[in-house]
This record gives sequence, C-alpha cells and structure tokens, in this order.
Amino acid sequence: MIPFFNRNKNAQDQHSRTSEALTLSVFFDDHYFPHAQASKRAPDLDWHVFNKHMRPSLGRYLIVDLKNPVLDVWKREQTLTGYQKATINKHIHLMNRMLNLARHWGFIPQHDPQQQNLRCLQLGDHRQRFLTEAEIDRLLTH
Repeated sequence: MIPFFNRNKNAQDQHSRTSEALTLSVFFDDHYFPHAQASKRAPDLDWHVFNKHMRPSLGRYLIVDLKNPVLDVWKREQTLTGYQKATINKHIHLMNRMLNLARHWGFIPQHDPQQQNLRCLQLGDHRQRFLTEAEIDRLLTH
C-alpha cells in the first residue's frame, strides 16, 4: 500500500484514541472555542453559555459518553431550575452545534443511535382560532 494511505490510517487511529479520553470541557476549550472565535461574530456568548450552563454539569463527561439519556437529564434539570424554554433552546442549539462539529471532525461516530441531536422544546400555543362574528363586533365596539 502507498505510504500516504498508511499514514492517514495511523493518523485516524491516533485521532480516535485521543477522542476516547476527550472530555466535553477539553473539546470546548481546545477545539470548539478556537473555531468559534474564527467563524462567529460573537463567540463570547458561546463561552458564557458553556461555562455557566454546561461545564458544571457536563464538562467532566467524555465526549463519547454524552449519550441521549445524559443529555435528556441535563435538559430536564434546566427546566426544573426555572429557565425559560427559549433560553433552554439556545443551550440545546449550542450543544447540538458542538456535537455536530465533533462528528464532522471525527471525535465521535457519525451514526450513533444513542447520540442524536437534542430536540428543542415547543414554544407557545400553536393552535389557530378564528374570531366569531360576535367577537369581531365586540372587539370593534370597544
């Protein structure tokens, strides 16, 4: 086999071995945040959200161990803490972005059924109701 391809396979093996010991905090500090600084207009918001809402509870987890049951408990704890659904959705969006980049960069498997993106919380009442003629008349008279 051509040495170039052998070297690539060895680099992939080494990369997967290092990802086995990679915590979420180390991934954020060494990989995600430098990328965010280069590609986002306001990376400090990500830094603040991660340090306040993710590092204390999830930072010690290995990135390969961040499975859906762990992330669902984290999401539920934020709800019980009293954060608004829109705020929690912003946190979920950052977590999904970090997981997608970790997949893209080869730190976690591409297709792990136990490590899917989190679903955002439903906001507001999505039922649509039309006013009756009497309600329209009452509204226009006041």
